[in-house]
Amino acid sequence: MKKIVCFAAMAAFGVLFIEGCTKQEGIATEVDGFSISVSTPGTKTVFDGDAYTVEWEEDDALGVVIDDGSEAELYKFTKSSGNTFTCADFVPVEGASYTYYVLYPYDEGFTVSDGVSSAVVNISSGKQSDLSVAGHIKTPLYGKATAQGTASPEIALAHAAAVVKINVANRSGAELEVSEVGLVSADESAVMSGTFSVDFETGGLTAAETS
Repeated sequence: MKKIVCFAAMAAFGVLFIEGCTKQEGIATEVDGFSISVSTPGTKTVFDGDAYTVEWEEDDALGVVIDDGSEAELYKFTKSSGNTFTCADFVPVEGASYTYYVLYPYDEGFTVSDGVSSAVVNISSGKQSDLSVAGHIKTPLYGKATAQGTASPEIALAHAAAVVKINVANRSGAELEVSEVGLVSADESAVMSGTFSVDFETGGLTAAETS
């Protein structure tokens, strides 16, 4: 008996950002409006073939706080094609300088103040009930870029959480049924899941609620 169990958790017990999933290009209907393109980190964790490949879905949306130096406002950018996301509500102005703060998945409560987001980054403790699916592995992504005027920014996204893979093997020679596998930090002050704010400059996470 050998099973693989995966969790998404804040990496307070190791390297803060471990590349845990890959998002690849897909196909969706083009949407009129201003577009941005995003790139996502590749994976360092090899699961089972292509079974754990994560792709952008057609209804995926990014929360993008756009700051022109005097005002910051949240916009919803939806996937239009490949790694391109589009919003019909934002119209950039020539000569202006913009900072784009991106968070996935979209949250209507997303704000940014002095480069730090509101507490909307949700990292679930996760629970896997079927070894053949990986829908529970959905780590938040964030990124920042600047652009002038109507230039479309290219924004590199990073994972806000780690994916932990645990191999469970029975070497006892007897029948063994595994009913549950958990992950506990030896440091009682460490927070591995909950709701966080993210510092877009340092990537640091600050817990607002823990679970």
